[in-house]
Amino acid sequence: MLHIYYVELVPQVKKHLQNIPYKFDLLVSTMSETQKIECETLFQDTHNLGRVDVRVVPNIGRDVAPLLITFKDAWSEYEYICHIHTKRSPHTPWGDMWRAFIYEKLLGDPQIIRETLEYLERDEECALLFPENFPAIKGHMHNKKNTPEIKRLLERVNYTKEKSYRGYDFAAGTMQWFKTKHFRELVALEFEHKEFKNSNSDLDGTLAHALERFFSIYAQKSGHRVLSYYSESRNRYLLSDSKYYS
Repeated sequence: MLHIYYVELVPQVKKHLQNIPYKFDLLVSTMSETQKIECETLFQDTHNLGRVDVRVVPNIGRDVAPLLITFKDAWSEYEYICHIHTKRSPHTPWGDMWRAFIYEKLLGDPQIIRETLEYLERDEECALLFPENFPAIKGHMHNKKNTPEIKRLLERVNYTKEKSYRGYDFAAGTMQWFKTKHFRELVALEFEHKEFKNSNSDLDGTLAHALERFFSIYAQKSGHRVLSYYSESRNRYLLSDSKYYS
């Protein structure tokens, strides 16, 4: 599943999608009919691509609102979702490096993707699987601004609130693999665009930022596992050195 805000990054995305060693469907959210037509054309000859479903969305809720609202149906149609987006983070000097790091670790090699899906098949209770976080972001991940929204989300699913959520690792940037069946009750909460407001200029403290963290919190509080993996140069997959969160 791909959310496109920066259309000029589509060639970089397509390059990484070419590494997927299995037939897959591509679900794309973008913000205009013009971009929709452009994307349908650009992705047509992608290796192993099955169906392309491009939907126009309002510019609200960053990449998270399309994931939970626009493509709500995908959570019951597919076993796994790999969620990516055209991340730039222009407020940082390393935004492009951050995006490139995630793309490489997530989709940089067919073997990474193959082993990821094989692991998800083996480990029934693994709900989320994502690469190690970009080094420069690690010191900025646990912001108290997100705590009020996280607590409201916990109330909606009737889970116990905590004083701090620093112990829950999460995919900073929201790009990761989901095992969909472990999130269907969360998706069934019927999120609406008006809840997200037009918060794209806010760098933290919004519902989108809270959900970025909440996917991991929810999975673990539901009794499932979250796995953050490491890969060396040339993307050698290192499950043996991975961190488990449960």
